[in-house]
Amino acid sequence: MQIKTVPQKIGNQLMYCYGVRLSPESEVAVAEQINKARALYNNIIAVMHSIYDEMQAYIMAHAGQEAREIQAQIEVVSAAFNAAKAANDEGEMKRIAQQRRALWKDLAVILKTVRQAHKETLKERFYSRIGNKAACETYQCRAKAVMEGLGSSTASKILDSALKAWQMSMSKGKAPRFARGDLKLRDTLALQFSEAGGYPVEGLFTGKRHDLVIQYPKKGFMPRSYSPFRFRLGAAKENIYAEGTVHLHREIPAETRIAFALLVRKRIGMQYHYELQLLATLPEPIRLEPVVRRKPLVAIHFGWSADPEGRRLAGISDNGNPWEARLLALPPDIEADLQKASELQSKREVYRDEIVARLKESQIMPTESEEAIPELWKTIRNFPMSRISPNRLHHVTRWLQENNRLPDWLYAWEKVDRRMWEQGVTCANRARNRRKNYYQEVALSLVTQYETILLELPDLKEMAFKVDQVTGERNDLARKARRGRAIASLHVLESAIKWSACKYGVAVLKLVGERTATVCSLCGGRQIAAVSGNTQVLHCKDCSNTLDRKCNGAANAWNAAAANLETLVTSYWQKTIEKQGEQAELKRLKNQKMADARKAIKQAAALVEKN
Repeated sequence: MQIKTVPQKIGNQLMYCYGVRLSPESEVAVAEQINKARALYNNIIAVMHSIYDEMQAYIMAHAGQEAREIQAQIEVVSAAFNAAKAANDEGEMKRIAQQRRALWKDLAVILKTVRQAHKETLKERFYSRIGNKAACETYQCRAKAVMEGLGSSTASKILDSALKAWQMSMSKGKAPRFARGDLKLRDTLALQFSEAGGYPVEGLFTGKRHDLVIQYPKKGFMPRSYSPFRFRLGAAKENIYAEGTVHLHREIPAETRIAFALLVRKRIGMQYHYELQLLATLPEPIRLEPVVRRKPLVAIHFGWSADPEGRRLAGISDNGNPWEARLLALPPDIEADLQKASELQSKREVYRDEIVARLKESQIMPTESEEAIPELWKTIRNFPMSRISPNRLHHVTRWLQENNRLPDWLYAWEKVDRRMWEQGVTCANRARNRRKNYYQEVALSLVTQYETILLELPDLKEMAFKVDQVTGERNDLARKARRGRAIASLHVLESAIKWSACKYGVAVLKLVGERTATVCSLCGGRQIAAVSGNTQVLHCKDCSNTLDRKCNGAANAWNAAAANLETLVTSYWQKTIEKQGEQAELKRLKNQKMADARKAIKQAAALVEKN
């Protein structure tokens, strides 16, 4: 087993969120900006795909005939793999994956040699065209979008997001995917304050800025305090603003600087909700002191096993004794609401299958010979039911209504499906919010009681894949366990613990390597196995004790860290201080560079004016 010490971030930035109500005219203007932002992202991705295809063609052209033959074989076996996956043939998937893996290795050896030989050419002809410099094609997409009316700060954030997607996708050897606007539940418009360190928060309420204007609340910041505000959309010369009222329920501390202002649109059911978010950099990092004396260490062994009294999330131990360890469970009402939302979605899929089958049998579907047949009809005709989303069917319904061909049975389905979707989304959102609040309460309780927190988590990223594309093997998790993983959302709990630890100055360590549940925490024996019929209860043959799996894992984790706790904590804070110092220096250099650039521009302008 190994204990990792990951440096802690500087806890001096907070996102202040305020509810917003926009005028109907402003909602239309915001929707136009969001559509332009979505189009910009996909335009940048299209440019990346074009460059990627050119680069791949260049590499293959210089790789020789052998590489092209291997590539053709890979395409054939990949098609066979997808067919086996659709047929749920695990044996065939493993066989084909093994064959494809061997081909990948052979091709990778050839392509690596080609890339090394043509490294400079690839940089000059392809990679140099992707970036945030004026000469890059991706930046030119951004510039064009700004000329067509998209806000400059929003365009910059879209470009940064696309470049990040490029880096992540290229690490896997492929180009990034396009975004689907119909699946997005959240869109953001941005204003960036270019002042070094951000704009002073006091200036936002004085009317000095023209891009973001917020009136100071007459009665001060309080639960029912509302004030008018204006948020600029697009370029300043266009003079287009989102106007409405903002709910100023929470005051931002004095001497805080605002780096970004974000206008966020969230889709909840069939409606849109809006928020004004201000990224605030506080004058000093947040440091809160507990009111009681804290214990030195607590270990948390995570999991997500089902239980009638509440899904078990983790075992928590602060002394290494499994008998005194406690269990953390998710409140049953939260899981019940999430399950209810999942059942509504399942019903929607059943009704969808019935509607698709009826559509294919009915006479209302356009024939292949009809001109201007929409692509969605081709999808319904050729794709299996599982790949046809209810959203496509709603587009079909709209098309039929516009062409006066909508039958009563399809109209009735649309109304029922829309209502079920609203109920499911609302129920799930409320349950997730309650889960998030519960996790924050748990995190706050831990950081006020302990000086160091040791986390032992399963590999959540690895368990997210149903089928390993490399080996062709299915994930070890059964369908029920995969559903439980989504209900537990342990990454949310982990994030809550880390943020609370940052505020209270608590060290957070991670235990990686051998699973602690495979060792008895009482005698250290490895002759331990699950009791028949209950995987959460372990029986040790060496000492004949029966232990809870999560409590046993937490006790083992505590014992692993307690023996060398002082060294681990010292190393943790040393790395944290070094990391924070590096970040502060990088920020100082960046601000200095920006200030020098502005100074140079002013000097150049003054020289031109003088001449």
